[in-house]
Amino acid sequence: MVGNSLKNFLKCLIYIFVPLGCIFLGLLFGVQLFLDELAVQADYVMTQISELVDGTEEQVDNLVDFVISSFRELDWSEPLSTLSFLLQGDWIAARIAEFLQLTVEEAAALEEQVVAIASNVAAALSGKLHTLVLCVGVGVVVGYFVTNYFVRKSTVRRGFWGFWIAAIADAVLTVTLIAFVTWLLTVSSAGAAVSGIAGALTFGFVALFEAYLLHGQGKIRFRKVVNLGNCVWVWVSQVAVLIAAAAVSALLMWLTKSFVAVALVLSVIIIALLIINVNAESYVDSLVRKLPAGEARAKKRGHQESDPVRPRQSFAAEEPIADKANDQGGK
Repeated sequence: MVGNSLKNFLKCLIYIFVPLGCIFLGLLFGVQLFLDELAVQADYVMTQISELVDGTEEQVDNLVDFVISSFRELDWSEPLSTLSFLLQGDWIAARIAEFLQLTVEEAAALEEQVVAIASNVAAALSGKLHTLVLCVGVGVVVGYFVTNYFVRKSTVRRGFWGFWIAAIADAVLTVTLIAFVTWLLTVSSAGAAVSGIAGALTFGFVALFEAYLLHGQGKIRFRKVVNLGNCVWVWVSQVAVLIAAAAVSALLMWLTKSFVAVALVLSVIIIALLIINVNAESYVDSLVRKLPAGEARAKKRGHQESDPVRPRQSFAAEEPIADKANDQGGK
């Protein structure tokens, strides 16, 4: 089971571009909305500064050029921190006062007005920044479910409705167990450890039972699939997949130290979680595929012979043939 899980994980790494594409698509939508709002706020700032300065168009242009050149002198190694500093308005007010050579009283009055303008801009951009994060989150969720389709299609055989029902059930079960263990960690570390082990075994039992109903019912013995040993091996295979995902993530972070690395690692984690969810089904499906054709036919014949309706149907079908034979013999 462990080898099968690792093989599925490595095989499905090719689908890393599916969640990655969904994440970046959500990012592009969010960035587009943010840039549109940024352009609107830039026009708003220009209009407000023109009214504050009350000068000629050439003087306003020179002021903007002076402020922009001052922007370049700032430390942009941490863009979000620098942008947050600018949106406070103090620095911008000081640059305008320096350019216009205002007195202390005039600079104080100007700073109050600029801070109010900056506060409005910050509120508008903050809303669009939250929208950007929401778009990325939607991309992650969509990427999870779309990748789930490809992963399950390449690891197990299942119908369309069975795929979606099991996918939703797996997601609810996984989130419930994670939330339960996380809550226990806040209560007692020892109790959480014991409950975590019990939860892992319960997850393995439920996953194997579901896999048996979907793929093994009437084909292999129930105890061959659902037993304590397999529940333990399901947990071990989960740990093995997580270790492999951590190794791949560390390699990607070493190769690309940027936002791309975060998206790649998130995509690897999505694939690892999907492999963990499909692990039991893949195991049972592999057992069914390994059954000899003769054994599968025998099991099928055994189920047919156990049906009380079938003997009567067979007898009814054979009776006219027997009567016809007697008639021919009599002739």
